[in-house]
Amino acid sequence: MKVLYVTTTLSAGGAELQLSVLARELKRQGFAVVVACLYEQVPGSRSLRPEFEAAGIPVIDLRARDRHDWRALVRLFHVIRTERPDILHTHLVRADLVGSLAAVFASGPALVCSVHGIYRQRWFGPYAGPLMNWAYRRAGAVIPISSAVADWLRSDFHVPEEKLHTIYYGVEADKFGPSMSSPTGPESRPMVIGSAGRFTRSKGFQYLIEAMRIVAPAFPEARAIVAGYDAGYGRVLKALIERARLEDRVQLVGFQDDIASFLRGLRIFAFPSLTEGLGQAVLEAMAAGLPVVTFDIKPLSELVVPEETGILVKPADSVALANALKRLLCQPELVQRMGGQGKRRVREHFNVPRMVDQMLSVYASLHP
Repeated sequence: MKVLYVTTTLSAGGAELQLSVLARELKRQGFAVVVACLYEQVPGSRSLRPEFEAAGIPVIDLRARDRHDWRALVRLFHVIRTERPDILHTHLVRADLVGSLAAVFASGPALVCSVHGIYRQRWFGPYAGPLMNWAYRRAGAVIPISSAVADWLRSDFHVPEEKLHTIYYGVEADKFGPSMSSPTGPESRPMVIGSAGRFTRSKGFQYLIEAMRIVAPAFPEARAIVAGYDAGYGRVLKALIERARLEDRVQLVGFQDDIASFLRGLRIFAFPSLTEGLGQAVLEAMAAGLPVVTFDIKPLSELVVPEETGILVKPADSVALANALKRLLCQPELVQRMGGQGKRRVREHFNVPRMVDQMLSVYASLHP
């Protein structure tokens, strides 16, 4: 079986990292794998091209950075005709649309679309809905990454139930274990609260800044570090930090190439996002043995078991977020217990073999 993966970008993010894990594992098992991207890299982030190429997976750049550059459709058509894949598997909405259209003209491969978020109207405006509806209903299989995304596909696009296959991300948990330089558990580390994600309003870092203003008087040693590339909201966050006079308590450290090392320096992981497709950062934090404080929204409530692996609080509530952080800061034994249970949960329910086996089952149903 030959699989052609098509993704919008190769920049390290939740969808792209999962594609890397999946493609490399299939290559290791002897599958023929090719990856195509509409464009390679978002400025300020890390391209995953070296990971694919190190695994012997060819990467094809369709050179379509502008979302209205439909020449990528012609280029992808030629790639399909040349590579002759059995499965055409798209990731992220632009790739879903371009891949679906190319598959019409280059008939042959079975089409699979992985849906990594609840996109609604934020991509192409009012024309997005009908195009996405057509793409997802045309696909042989649609793979939502969480129950929340699956519910959205049912309600907004009426994707037939037999086409929906919910497959959660798989995390390479061993990458997030202790290292020689950081052998201790989070309960014995300095009072560092970490978070990670794109600097956008929807990631909710503004609530973490406000929570730190509340935490600071009670815990003078506590500080917060926020990692991620700036998608345009960084200046707003910097202004909030200055206004709250938290320059020595909250740091925006930009994109981190080695997220495992970043997580090993934390005691608590806070993730105040307002909307997610799944929450790769949360799974990685749990794999690193960190207790997680996050807003009580789906799908984050599918990942974090309240009072077992972390604390869920009311969305957009900085006071509730601050109270949860203060509770963990003063209870090292709770940090240790929740962190350990989170690590076990990732290894049992969000592991790579399970994700790959479920994906191969979908492929087999389309290409016996």
